[in-house]
Amino acid sequence: MNKHKSFVIFIIFFVLSLLMIIPYWNFPYIVNDLPYHLAPLNEANYFIQKHQWFNIFSSISTKTMGEFGYPENLFYPSFTYYPVLIFRIIHLSAFRTYLLSLIVINFLAFCSMYIVTKKLTNSKKAALFSSIVYGFSQYKLNDMYVFQNVAESIAFILVPICFYGLYQIICFDYKKWWILSIGLSLLILTHVLSVVVLSVFMLLSLGMLFIKKSSWQVKLKRIFWLIVAGIVSLLLSVIFLGPLIQNYLSINGNLLMGKSILFTNAVNINNVIGASVGLIEVVIIIMALVYFKYLLTFYRYILVEIFISILLITNLFPWGLLQSIMYPIQFPVRFLAITNFLVALIGGKCLLILFSRVSYNNKSKYSLFFGGLVILELCIFTAQAEMNRRNLPKISVDEFNLRSSQISYYDYLPKNAEPIINKLDKHSIPLMNKASNIKQSGYSTSYNAIHYKINNGSRIKYINLPNEYYPGFHAYVNNKEVPIKSNKNNAINIPIQKGRNDIDIMYKSTITQIISFWISIISWIILISFISYKKFINFRIKHKKSNK
Repeated sequence: MNKHKSFVIFIIFFVLSLLMIIPYWNFPYIVNDLPYHLAPLNEANYFIQKHQWFNIFSSISTKTMGEFGYPENLFYPSFTYYPVLIFRIIHLSAFRTYLLSLIVINFLAFCSMYIVTKKLTNSKKAALFSSIVYGFSQYKLNDMYVFQNVAESIAFILVPICFYGLYQIICFDYKKWWILSIGLSLLILTHVLSVVVLSVFMLLSLGMLFIKKSSWQVKLKRIFWLIVAGIVSLLLSVIFLGPLIQNYLSINGNLLMGKSILFTNAVNINNVIGASVGLIEVVIIIMALVYFKYLLTFYRYILVEIFISILLITNLFPWGLLQSIMYPIQFPVRFLAITNFLVALIGGKCLLILFSRVSYNNKSKYSLFFGGLVILELCIFTAQAEMNRRNLPKISVDEFNLRSSQISYYDYLPKNAEPIINKLDKHSIPLMNKASNIKQSGYSTSYNAIHYKINNGSRIKYINLPNEYYPGFHAYVNNKEVPIKSNKNNAINIPIQKGRNDIDIMYKSTITQIISFWISIISWIILISFISYKKFINFRIKHKKSNK
């Protein structure tokens, strides 16, 4: 019976996820960074269509993002988004693939919150309430449908898992430390900025260790396993972190994107309710205050964290003092991702208290309550979708497919490349070397490679290419490798011969990438083997007890 109820709940989540894309099914639009998030899929899809299956994971973009070798996958992880490629393999357009990915993301976000809340409260009713509140949270919907931030949308699936793993270590069963390792590593491989935001509240949550009554030996054990979980998560995700650090250091950390002013980007205190924190979330916070004396210390602590998270998104917080440390998060409003989870979680607990105090035991009343909640959330969502449709520029599906591949971005280029960024996607060697007598007869790209054909009619021995240098680039002239350097704009500089020059610029995995790859693969194998062994031992113990 319990399994049947869970199955029905998951069906509800799937149906809700379907309903949440209907307003946008025939409304293609592109704003903000969506092309950036779709580019790795479009790049991989190009090679899939060519049946080049081993070329799916590229380090640089040679078929998208201006086709000049933009280092997208070196600076921004896309690992958890690649499964969506299954939709491209069956020849769906970029637009339909994007919409179907939203169904998957919404469904998994509902499920993630439901499972975590159910384990913490041991109540399906509380879990269902929390998952609906979380799935329809205003910041999440804005992130997915207005800002079209795919990576941060995926992070909503992983945030509950990370917090559940953290709570297990510092409050409950620290032997389940590996849950935090898996959640945190997947978050790193999805959206690094969400990791920065999450880390702030992981540090704040450590206060629960000292509020909870336990011996210092137990507290030290919990701290030890928290450190172990952190180290393991780094080992699992070093496949991305290793190359990221290498390339970041190669340009001395000076990225073209610049540093956002956090105080300027913070939310005005007058716009917090409604514009940032949804009305249902406000009602839950009021409920938590009303039932404060009935809440366990664990949930009281969470309520305090909710108020801190809301303070952090506003300009009341002295962001100027932390500008030099926290500028990577760009927008303080990102802390709402944490607020949404904490409010939804405490909302489930408050619902249980409410039901217990008003004798809300009739099944029909439960059904009426949850039915009304779903209808209310869908109405709010539909109204917001209609407002978006009025404000967002509609384009054709064909234009969506084209723009999702061809738009150029420069954020992760080095700062000193700024004077030449307009030359990069023109792919012109003569333009990069105006004083020379060079004629270009060809330009093409392939997997992790860029090819030029030029004729050098002068005595010039070195030329600059319209490509930025990063560790891993190799240059070949007439099939012979030549030394590769970078000029003051970090553009690739190579020697050439007089006459015809067939130039091939290829990106090959660095030693750092190779070592990082194997560290992560081996770490995942060891961790999965460890978890499987623990599960097997526990199964045998339960089996023996049941036979006695």
